[in-house]
Amino acid sequence: MVLKHCFALGFSALTIAGCEYAGPASDAAAQKRAQNEALWAERTTVRDGSKAYAFSADTTRGLALMAPAADGFAYTASDLERIASAKTGCTAVFQDGILELLDGYTEKTNLRSMQEQLDSFRRWQLKLTC
Repeated sequence: MVLKHCFALGFSALTIAGCEYAGPASDAAAQKRAQNEALWAERTTVRDGSKAYAFSADTTRGLALMAPAADGFAYTASDLERIASAKTGCTAVFQDGILELLDGYTEKTNLRSMQEQLDSFRRWQLKLTC
């Protein structure tokens, strides 16, 4: 099972939620990763007040990718959903994956502290419904 395999890797090496753990290698998974990399290469910087985020979205695929573009500020899943919805006009839902299994995780949890514990963190993923 993928989840057991993830926990065996240890928390610091985990790639969780929108950090895009792809699971077993397959042509479909490789294609999705390539599409996501191409989308991420087109990211722009968006602002939410004084906070800067890297942002890219593909409404035809129902996907947004986000990460903080600077250090020094806390942010939550609710923040990411609100920003992605505002930028796309779609309903955005943070893909929390196994974060839900962590004790105390809510939409208001500071994702910065989680991000900083992940060696492999690149970005969070949100599902868009347009």
